[in-house]
Amino acid sequence: DYADAIALYSESVAKRYIEMGVEPERVFVALNSLDQTPIQAARQPYVDNPALIDAFRREQNIEGSRVILFVSRTYPENRVDLLLRAVHAMSAEFPTATAVVIGAGPEDEHLRTLAKTLNLGERARFLGAIYDEEKIAPWFMAADCFCYPQNIGLSILHAMGYGLPVVTSDRIDTQNPEIDALEHERNGLLYKHGSLDALVAAIRRLLTDDALRTRLGANAHRTATQQYSIKRMADGLESALRFAAARARDRRAGPTPRA
Repeated sequence: DYADAIALYSESVAKRYIEMGVEPERVFVALNSLDQTPIQAARQPYVDNPALIDAFRREQNIEGSRVILFVSRTYPENRVDLLLRAVHAMSAEFPTATAVVIGAGPEDEHLRTLAKTLNLGERARFLGAIYDEEKIAPWFMAADCFCYPQNIGLSILHAMGYGLPVVTSDRIDTQNPEIDALEHERNGLLYKHGSLDALVAAIRRLLTDDALRTRLGANAHRTATQQYSIKRMADGLESALRFAAARARDRRAGPTPRA
């Protein structure tokens, strides 16, 4: 009630505030975004010369493999275990499909143990935390899709910035505000929350349908670089600040005198 303006990370959260009774003119959206400059700079050499991706795949011994990538902290709520189980469940159809996990966290030991239990071997790669964009870029470019089973946040825009379609849960209350960037069947796929079979089916679609994967990937790249740009986020914040400043000036000026 005391705020002149409210700036929010997503359209859906802004809508909820308005539905709760906040005046629409006080609600502004500053879509939470990543600076795509270093991402696009790291991506471009592979776009210009796809042979670099082939060379990287040979170097990493994933030539001919399908790669499903996860990049983030390995928190329990992210359910990386579902990704490993999905790769195991696809073994008959995709015997070389590989889950690549980049990141570190409290689930590391559990996930490594699970991978051993599932006999995934080299089909589960745990690379630890990588913060250098140029070192992480080839993994994004070599991947077929990005899977973040639930609780996705800014990682969605990291993956989309590389043109990767994203697979995640359809239960929006398990996600962070950045989930608004995902449009089912346009730049990624939502699977039925908690269902291993549904997750496998979603990943399988991307691994078997080249046209779908290409279309979703292209739309994902446009989403990250155009709709969720730093400029648009800054514009939203600036609009909120200008509105609040105008309201403050009006209060200081007091009521308009009657003639």
